[in-house]
Amino acid sequence: MWPTWVVFFASLVWACFVDSLFKCLVFSLTGQGPRSLKIPKIKDLAIDSSEAWCQHKKMKYFLILVIFNFCFFFGLEGKAKSQPENSNPKLLRQIELEQSKRREQMLVHKKLFVNVQTDQLKNKGEELVMEAEGIVAAPYQNTLKIVTDYSQLKDVSGHFRKVVYRKDNQRLYLLVGAMGYVAQLWMQLKENQDKEEGYRLDWLIDRGKFKGMQGQIIYEPIGFRHTRIQMKSKLQAKKLPLPPIISRLALEVLSHRVASRMRTYIETQSKKPK
Repeated sequence: MWPTWVVFFASLVWACFVDSLFKCLVFSLTGQGPRSLKIPKIKDLAIDSSEAWCQHKKMKYFLILVIFNFCFFFGLEGKAKSQPENSNPKLLRQIELEQSKRREQMLVHKKLFVNVQTDQLKNKGEELVMEAEGIVAAPYQNTLKIVTDYSQLKDVSGHFRKVVYRKDNQRLYLLVGAMGYVAQLWMQLKENQDKEEGYRLDWLIDRGKFKGMQGQIIYEPIGFRHTRIQMKSKLQAKKLPLPPIISRLALEVLSHRVASRMRTYIETQSKKPK
């Protein structure tokens, strides 16, 4: 929180203040002003050893006071560092309200949150970050059964032109296209399922124009009739493999359209009789 030298200086000032306050208190009670505080010299010890010893004790107490205050302030600094940034009750409450409002918009108003950002990196590279979140009106187990059947992706949207999935090694091949732009994606999938957190699919594109892009899709049950789906992905490259015709805004609109069609498809398939 504070540099060490600032803590030591504050401790020294505080010790001087306490020492001066103590001297003023003694003067007000006894009517005799305290003598100046100084480190005794050898000749003073020879002349008046008792006086020198008294001065030496005062200096010792003064140093003890400085060290004590230094440790006290340093302890406060360490305690402040050990506390998490989100330990502020007001901040936690504000975060909870924002999350509650966001969930209400997704659940009641069926809003989809889609965000696409492209940035320049300090090492002269580029970064692409894509995020999407929404809630589908379908039970958790039904949703998982539908989304893990990757052969249905072509039925979700015409942007998926070819889909090949190998279950033995969890390899997924996608041929996708939009606005005259076509890309081949070879993906490595990794499934992670937890009873409390839900289902998480980690994926990595290790071949194709978007090689190096990685992300995850999280499926979380919301009650018995809804499922929250959250997608995050990131790509860092010297040059993003995006044609000039597909800008950040166009990619965001396209992602929102695919997410909307995916939600509609899941809800429709979930209502069909088994």
